[in-house]
Amino acid sequence: MNEKASEPGARHNSQPILKCQKRIQPYVCSTLDDFQEERDFLANIIFPRLNDFCSLRGTYFKAVDLRWSAVKAHKSFTTNLFRQYSCLRSQNLKLCLDYVDSCFPFFICLLGQNYGDFLSEYSPYLFSKVKDFESLSKGEQNLYVAAKNGYPWVLETPHCSLMEFEIIHAAFRKESPFQFFYFRTANSLRTFSEEEDVSMASLKNQEGKTKIGKLKAKIISKGLPVRFYRDLEELGEMVFKDWSAVAEKLYPVPGAVENIGQ
Repeated sequence: MNEKASEPGARHNSQPILKCQKRIQPYVCSTLDDFQEERDFLANIIFPRLNDFCSLRGTYFKAVDLRWSAVKAHKSFTTNLFRQYSCLRSQNLKLCLDYVDSCFPFFICLLGQNYGDFLSEYSPYLFSKVKDFESLSKGEQNLYVAAKNGYPWVLETPHCSLMEFEIIHAAFRKESPFQFFYFRTANSLRTFSEEEDVSMASLKNQEGKTKIGKLKAKIISKGLPVRFYRDLEELGEMVFKDWSAVAEKLYPVPGAVENIGQ
């Protein structure tokens, strides 16, 4: 037994330890009602190329994209109502965080101008007094289920979107060198004028824009790897370059290690 490892105050190795199975399985994070074109392109073109690249190294690449899988499985129900329903199922937050854990230390995030659905600041979430689960909104049910099943920290910031909860869990509560963030540059910026309808929906939309701006700033300030892309081709090149480098680092081609220094 290693005595040093059992000594009080021994230094903890923060470097992520890969499991025995040789696979590269990143969790793909994005808003549900956005990035459909990007997710299709990555799933059909780039990820298969990465899997071929990994197969030469005795491993495989298999991204986990719950949003893409859900939409693909229900192509006849791809309306906004279906997407909102899929995103706000009472188990969804807990299940997504479970998948973030199972895919760790690998994580891919696509960010644009949309923040996603979230509980407004005035929404009640006093779960200690909950007697009727069905009386809660779908968003509150998600928080309740996640908090009761291993993720109590979600109640510290209950007004986050599903996407931000995933980012917090993967990149701010943990450390890993195998996480990449791809920001889609905006083609145009729509300004909010006083002449627009100041409805509750429009105010919430503006709040979402503020939240996505703060989230991007937080990601950049933490020093996480951020890439900016303008189109599918540029995104594909970045994703392939980043993740082929991960494969090369973790699983060099057999014989390459022995040849180093000869």
